[in-house]
Amino acid sequence: MISSSSLCLVVLILTATINIDLAYGLTCPGPVEEGSIVTLTCSINSTKTALVWQLEVSGQFQEVSRCKANQDCTTLMAPAFSANIGRTATRKIQYDSILTISRVSRNQTKFRCLNEICQLEVYVKPAKPQCGVGAALGHYGAPYRSFLEVKCTTASSYPRATCTLNSTLSRDLVARGSPSYTYTSLGDGNYMTRCVYAIHLAGFQTGLHSFTLVMASQLSTFAPNAATDVEYLNSINIYAPSLTLGSDCPEGIIKSGRSATCTCKMTHPGYPQGWVKWYTSSNRTTGSAFAVDSTKITLTYNPQNPCPTYECSPESALGRLTPGLLYAPSFEENARGCPSN
Repeated sequence: MISSSSLCLVVLILTATINIDLAYGLTCPGPVEEGSIVTLTCSINSTKTALVWQLEVSGQFQEVSRCKANQDCTTLMAPAFSANIGRTATRKIQYDSILTISRVSRNQTKFRCLNEICQLEVYVKPAKPQCGVGAALGHYGAPYRSFLEVKCTTASSYPRATCTLNSTLSRDLVARGSPSYTYTSLGDGNYMTRCVYAIHLAGFQTGLHSFTLVMASQLSTFAPNAATDVEYLNSINIYAPSLTLGSDCPEGIIKSGRSATCTCKMTHPGYPQGWVKWYTSSNRTTGSAFAVDSTKITLTYNPQNPCPTYECSPESALGRLTPGLLYAPSFEENARGCPSN
């Protein structure tokens, strides 16, 4: 025979088990597009309690609809809103009321049911952005360009938009760049957004760089439907300057007691535009200061370094680029001492 205390315990366990499966209260969706149809769900487990939908208007909650289980809903703000209520198929003691917003608006975003709040995030998808890509002037000054500059503008979005830039060859470098934003308020409450990336070219690989950009409405969570399609931007080809040695560079032996010169010239400036420098075998710069198109070294015999080797190196905002051009002059004073010359 089952005692009364054991029976109560069984009832409590069954009740607790049933309540675990119940989901009472207000369910709020993620970001929603302005003008779309949106539904909110509110659940109760009592046929005696009225379920009231409310909307915040000018700081005060106003009744939108009132529902009772197994009865119809009375809607005060039709046709902008409609409501219904019915028993949940999987939970016989639960009733779900669905409030349908026929055209969701940024001006009607805060709803209440059973003292729970749903704050809708409403967005307007950014318009197709207009973009430009190129190298920009940096601290080297004209004509040397040391920054990759990407500018994109979307004509309209709500709320403000954000930008995400990607690159095929320098993804990590591009990901570290943070854009600057300019926002312009429009008459309809939307925003025009302009983002500008200025990423230093140091460390970029040479080659053809392709870029993609996505602009998205600035929300608490990323919503794919609130983002533009991937924009494939203009590619840029980053490459080193082309070099050649001048006709003044001696091919034979430099006579004893004499000096000579050797000029390294750019045949193409590369992109971004670079310059040339002479380096000694100890990796020190030498010769005239770097110039747009050429640099020159003076060749004089030095007994402390009788067999010098120089490298004319192409450089740009990317850094020192390889390979350079090697040049090893031969001096009469030490002609026999430099078998490699």
